[in-house]
Amino acid sequence: MSMRFAPSRPLGAGLLAAGMLAALAASATAHPHVWITVETTVLYDKGTFTGLQHKWTFDEFYTAMAIEGLDKNKDGIYDREELAELAKVNVDGLKEFGYFTYPESRTLATTGSSTRTEPCR
Repeated sequence: MSMRFAPSRPLGAGLLAAGMLAALAASATAHPHVWITVETTVLYDKGTFTGLQHKWTFDEFYTAMAIEGLDKNKDGIYDREELAELAKVNVDGLKEFGYFTYPESRTLATTGSSTRTEPCR
């Protein structure tokens, strides 16, 4: 006498779901992510707010990929001119995702007895 295995519908549905999740996981791991650390400095001139300065530090894996071939003079140092095109590509590519800060002129409350409007340049 032989036994025949007949999978039930729940088991078949479970296997199908597991297969779909595995396929999605494979495509998700293929999508690269970039980690960015941002430091912001508030700029003042004679007590007046003049702007914000951002310093972005990209993760080591993205950095290694991004700077590959940029050291044109092969001195081991990536100077401003060598990095200019990379900076342009990053800025242009991130505009649509709202990565930038745009200060607006507003009336600011102060701890003193008055308020003032600080122009942004």
